[in-house]
Amino acid sequence: MRRLALALIFLTRLPVRLEGQASAEDLGASTASFPAVGALIGLVTAAVFALGLFLGLPGLASAVMALMVQVMFTGALHEDGLGDVADAFGGGWDVEAKLRILKDSRQGTYGVLAIVGAFVARASALSVLPAEVALLVLPAVHATSRAAMVLLLAMAPAARQDGLAAALAGVKLTRPALLGVVFAAALAVGVSGRFGLAALGLALVSAGLMGALARRQIGGVTGDVLGAAQQLGEVSGLLAASALITEIGWGA
Repeated sequence: MRRLALALIFLTRLPVRLEGQASAEDLGASTASFPAVGALIGLVTAAVFALGLFLGLPGLASAVMALMVQVMFTGALHEDGLGDVADAFGGGWDVEAKLRILKDSRQGTYGVLAIVGAFVARASALSVLPAEVALLVLPAVHATSRAAMVLLLAMAPAARQDGLAAALAGVKLTRPALLGVVFAAALAVGVSGRFGLAALGLALVSAGLMGALARRQIGGVTGDVLGAAQQLGEVSGLLAASALITEIGWGA
């Protein structure tokens, strides 16, 4: 339970209390619970979306409302990472400049466009889903995107000497990452069938591409890179679900 509480503290703004100081080993072990927390975030988002539809709101309005609640629930942790990565990789001329931009809390043009683009893509994709499908899709997408994020953290080197990736550089993360992937796969398939496998595959591919780009740009990963990987996994999963609904219907 301590590890789950630590994952909730790290990924959400829930008022969870933890006794004592958390070590790097505690945080490393807690990453196995990231997909479970992701599933909770997805369920909350889906419930708000379903409530909006039940109250008679249009699909897009319900989707925007749900995503705004999601942002408040998570503190926009991963959106911030996506924006920082876009600014750094788009505007930095060398590795030193890119790493400096990643530590800057301000958002530039690239960052704003990336955050807005991802938000619009998620809102438009979610808006076409029936409520009952959203309740299945969103927990799967959020669990798998965070499992892929943890796997990337376990496999890629840290790009700098401070931050999340550096703090966990000496901690063995292979077992927590694999446990997280297995949990996410089981949950995704259990609640959404073949789409769950597709969501996991898309999340892993997205994280792999982000990891390859980060190694080319800055030599490794940072917490912001992990957040960007999660966002790409979430966007790709929701777009796939919307395409499935639009083209052939759910369960066909």
